[in-house]
Amino acid sequence: MKRNSVCLLLMLAAFAFTSARHAQASSFQVIYTFHGTDGEEPYAPMIADSAGNLYGTTEFGGSQQWGTVFKLTKGAGGTWTETTLYNFSNGPDGGEPAAEVVMDAAGNLYGTTTAGGDAACVTLHGYCGVVYKLTLNLDGSYTESVLVDFTGTNGLNPVAGLTFDEAGNLYGTTSFGGTTGDGTVFELAPTGGSWTETILHNFAGADGRQPNSTLKFDSLGNLYGTTNIGGNLKACSDFGCGEVYELKPSGGSWTIDVLHRFNGTNGANPKGLAFDASGNMFGSTATGGSGTCDGFLAPGCGLVYELSPVAGGWSEKLITNFTTVVSAGPNPVVLDAAGNIYGTSIYGGLKNCDSGSGCGTVFEIEPKIGGGWNFTGLYGFGLNKNGGFPYAALNIDGSGNIYGSTGSGGDLNCEAFGGCGVVFQITP
Repeated sequence: MKRNSVCLLLMLAAFAFTSARHAQASSFQVIYTFHGTDGEEPYAPMIADSAGNLYGTTEFGGSQQWGTVFKLTKGAGGTWTETTLYNFSNGPDGGEPAAEVVMDAAGNLYGTTTAGGDAACVTLHGYCGVVYKLTLNLDGSYTESVLVDFTGTNGLNPVAGLTFDEAGNLYGTTSFGGTTGDGTVFELAPTGGSWTETILHNFAGADGRQPNSTLKFDSLGNLYGTTNIGGNLKACSDFGCGEVYELKPSGGSWTIDVLHRFNGTNGANPKGLAFDASGNMFGSTATGGSGTCDGFLAPGCGLVYELSPVAGGWSEKLITNFTTVVSAGPNPVVLDAAGNIYGTSIYGGLKNCDSGSGCGTVFEIEPKIGGGWNFTGLYGFGLNKNGGFPYAALNIDGSGNIYGSTGSGGDLNCEAFGGCGVVFQITP
């Protein structure tokens, strides 16, 4: 079972539900429980189609134990039915999908796996990964094909999802590989039934290491992302605490700008970005800040921040600093239409789980009239039938329903230690 390696020694108080809005916790329900053969340990956010069906991945489990792509369909009476769309073998088709899928207009699904792929690369590195496509057939089944095999020089170990541009090209990152081994940003362009990969950027330490987030486009066609480490190489034991970067297209090439470098005090190990309607960016860091957690590279329990464009750069504003009282180790955050921030944390919540420090939380951060933010805990996990250790960002539908998953809990008798995980819904 995964644990957040940068937040190991946490002693957290029980998750306190003190606000009247915490009554929303009673609306929590598990809509699907994994049992192993149908997948285990969902670590990625889900997406929804126009009918409200949910699509996601599990990193392990399935008929071949190397992960699945699944669909959840809501039926009459509010029940949900799971369909496994594909079982990975960790062979040429890939294995251990750790990222979300993306859907095109025809209903085909695209994603990445962290392992499997080219046999020579697997022998050399032990992990490589692929970009895959699941083509929707007329009978509703899917056929998998590999668009790119990663071999090291063209990238290695993609942990993030893919992003479409308006022309149908795909963009993504690999956490390792490239010319320096520090990771890449790549583009895939469809050409005559196949896909051509172009490396847009090779990271080299000072401009980041280990890109770890699904890329975001702005209205001008610029790409934004985060790296887990790198940036300020004097911080976080000379590994760097991570950064926020921008890639700008210019004359057929791309230029990188580092928008913000973390140093531990202002956060460390950033995880993903979300934009509001005004072009401000919101994100979280898994460690750093002023909390009392003992992180691997930087002390602190993590934080949620905002980056706003100012003349000549970007200004960081702290939104919430996680401490030992509420929760710790926040995952990527999402915004609803009203500008409220929603997220999950690895730690915090109820303490009756194997870590002794809480099994994770779901939280909301609401902007206050006149400035500032209100933090609300919506749910605290306890590694039981309701799940434990949420790793993924949330999905919010047009009615305000919140969907998410946990990497553990649920069926405690399945193959995975501590449970195979669940998909949950919180209804406003």
